[in-house]
Amino acid sequence: MRLTSFQGLLIGGIWTLVGSFVAAAFGSSAWPEIAGRVGPYGGILTTGDAKRMTADGLSLTLLSSTAPDLLAALREGGAKYIDLFLWEQIHQRCTAQYESQAAKHRALGCTLSPDDQIAIVKAAGVHVKQVAADRGLVAFWILDDYPHGDVSATLKALHDVVKQDNASSGFHRATICGIGGSLDGKRGAEGQRFTANRAYTEQSLINISPESCDLFSPAEAVVTRKAKTTKRASRRAA
Repeated sequence: MRLTSFQGLLIGGIWTLVGSFVAAAFGSSAWPEIAGRVGPYGGILTTGDAKRMTADGLSLTLLSSTAPDLLAALREGGAKYIDLFLWEQIHQRCTAQYESQAAKHRALGCTLSPDDQIAIVKAAGVHVKQVAADRGLVAFWILDDYPHGDVSATLKALHDVVKQDNASSGFHRATICGIGGSLDGKRGAEGQRFTANRAYTEQSLINISPESCDLFSPAEAVVTRKAKTTKRASRRAA
């Protein structure tokens, strides 16, 4: 299988690497529309991208565009896709806080107020109903890495929105949470030992729970190739 410039997103099989709880929950009978699929973490912007993706044998993507012709091309090629809208509602509110904090040279932090949560859940409910009949949609991405704060209450509320829609629509769509982190690395080729770098992963885990995340995805990794030089590994890749 030839790969183009798409960043890697692996769903299926990878879950056995991150714990027996998820491995058990991710059996082929639990999420059959997702199991065994592999594809890019975004970057599909045109129908041409969609056709090249499916021609490469890739069959799952996190959406970067929801243009009707692009979604149709993905479905025609046998692909499924993951919706980002719910996470974007959280991210937009957190980003607004980061901007003022950065301007004041303060540490980044995100706190969602009760009004924020109400607005996020309301927008999510409207959106989920709008896309309910889309047969190519298999999951909702509700968390990406660590948003510099505890947003777990909002994630649980979003999970409930999806669960309720599943019950009414007849579809079986998962909520997926991305977990940030880094691979252990060496200080150049001469390094004798790997150095653990787990702090960001540990922070990311504060928002992860079975009440919020039906599935979760390993996130970005940084691998040291030479002294003072780093290279980003493919996001969401094993």
